[in-house]
Amino acid sequence: MYNPQIDTFLKVAELGSFSKAAEALYISPSAVLQQVKNLEANLGTKLFLRTQRGTTLTSAGTILYTEGPKLIEVSRGIRRQITELEDQEHLEICVGTSPIEQCRLFYTWWNLFTAEEKRYHVRIKPISSMGIQTEREDVDIIEGVYIGDVCSDEFDFLSLSTVPIVHAVWKEHPLAKRKILRYEDMRGQTMVTLSGNRLTEHIKRLRDDAEKHGIHVITTEYYDISTFSMCAMNGYILQMPLSSAYTHSEMVAIPCDWDYTLPYGLYYKKNATPLVKQFISYVALNKDKDNY
Repeated sequence: MYNPQIDTFLKVAELGSFSKAAEALYISPSAVLQQVKNLEANLGTKLFLRTQRGTTLTSAGTILYTEGPKLIEVSRGIRRQITELEDQEHLEICVGTSPIEQCRLFYTWWNLFTAEEKRYHVRIKPISSMGIQTEREDVDIIEGVYIGDVCSDEFDFLSLSTVPIVHAVWKEHPLAKRKILRYEDMRGQTMVTLSGNRLTEHIKRLRDDAEKHGIHVITTEYYDISTFSMCAMNGYILQMPLSSAYTHSEMVAIPCDWDYTLPYGLYYKKNATPLVKQFISYVALNKDKDNY
């Protein structure tokens, strides 16, 4: 990449004198001499011959004097491109979306936030599920329900609303026509729910209550589209938030006779960029106002 010692070399070559170059560059002659020596050591060749008549270029020095300005311009062009790329990245938010974690509220808030600033833009990254860590490495924000501190090492959570926990079944399931489900209706059935000890108390309590009522419980680390397909094909009951219950066209959601809800909002990276922090602060400040 660009070496500023080339500028010093070019000035000496142009003026034919180390002292005149030092005066033009506002540095000492010894500093000019040292920079040229360092450049010569780096290139492994002499660039100047010092005679009684002054300083002249060697053959290598002549090549560098001819090609040096081109090298400087190319280096500066690369630097400009890198700077522009860095600036662009600082003006971008990466949002992860999946069939489960869809953007229902994000776009409204983003449009409000960027109403006066059109430089900001969103990059959408498809992910299979929030539960897959490798897929969310470069993701800044994911919209969804708060299921517990499963991702608390990476993400903070801003709650915007709540959604009820319901059951989803295959549309031809014997329970699909029910208006409401109770545990006694599901006795002897197989239910799929989340595993882990870092879930919300509501999820853990519902999982335990199901087993107490004679329901066979299967757990999974996270929900993705394959979870819905498994339940549809095997006739399993899927316990999940209402916001994601209609992900699969063959499944129907049925309310339950309890009042358990989960927070719904935005997960955002703990080490967020200034733009992400600014956006989240804007949402947090305005989310409870009547006009939003």
